Amino acid sequence: VGSIKPDDWKAGAFAGWNFQQDQIVYGVEGDAGYSWAKKSKDGLEVKQGFEGSLRARVGYDLNPVMPYLTAGIAGSQIKLNNGLDDESKFRVGWTAGAGLEAKLTDNIL
Repeated sequence: VGSIKPDDWKAGAFAGWNFQQDQIVYGVEGDAGYSWAKKSKDGLEVKQGFEGSLRARVGYDLNPVMPYLTAGIAGSQIKLNNGLDDESKFRVGWTAGAGLEAKLTDNIL
């Protein structure tokens, strides 16, 4: 058994809203997209379609950088075809991460 490594296009959108109280930054973020990724191996074709997530985020403002944590729900459409059966499922799971944002300027016009 080998691995399937898709290599194709993906498009999506991201939106979020943050609030700040003293140095604590918190908010909600979401993204949605569509992936044209597909790969075939040993008679099995795997395709990915819609994907998205909705996450809570909390960070600590250390001006000009902000470390943050994020976690929430994620989902993705997966299509499988083995030549006999064709199946499409939307799978839901969780997502979590950490990051560091840096302010480049005080204002962007």
